[in-house]
Amino acid sequence: VDFTALAEAGIRPSNKHRQVGDYQLETLLGEGDSYQDWQAAHIGFDNVKRRVRIYPIAKASSAEVRANSVRQARREFEVLEGIDHAGILRCRDYKDSELGPALIFDHDPRALRLDHFMREHGATLDVGDRLQLVREIAEILQYAHSKQLYHRALAPQSVLVRGVGTRQLAVQLMNWQTAARNAGTAETLFHTTGTLHVDAYVDDPNLVYLAPET
Repeated sequence: VDFTALAEAGIRPSNKHRQVGDYQLETLLGEGDSYQDWQAAHIGFDNVKRRVRIYPIAKASSAEVRANSVRQARREFEVLEGIDHAGILRCRDYKDSELGPALIFDHDPRALRLDHFMREHGATLDVGDRLQLVREIAEILQYAHSKQLYHRALAPQSVLVRGVGTRQLAVQLMNWQTAARNAGTAETLFHTTGTLHVDAYVDDPNLVYLAPET
């Protein structure tokens, strides 16, 4: 376990405080200014791994910062509710934990973020491979837009590449905390707006990819 990351998130080094719901935090996968992603194992099934995204509030500097973290977590969960597509990382649950609001995602331990994948394997890709990745991302976005789900901050850091080392590469999109969505029927329509301050929820390396209107 990455104890430095735990401490920075305000997580005390005990088994109880390394747990979110039924999942024990194992390895830090990545982090942004407002969240940490952990690989976690189910306490009853060691072979069941999940990506747990925690929006830490233990060291929040103010009530406003804590409220913003909760809004981010709730937005990401709400916009993904009912979305079932192999190309969109599935969110299974929302948990209010001692550490802060947390989302439980599916997890493939062998998947790589697109920027990491290109750095490590980009030289081995031919034009066809590259076009296939672009095509898959476009098709996933087409599906999302058909559900009136709009990412609004897509960047290489928000794309996972699966099947690394095989000829069956596939991508998944994640990081929907800035997204907006209209969904439901005329009777049950809900509208989840994207944050007005997208840049506050996007890490610096991703800012260059934001659409001008954001």
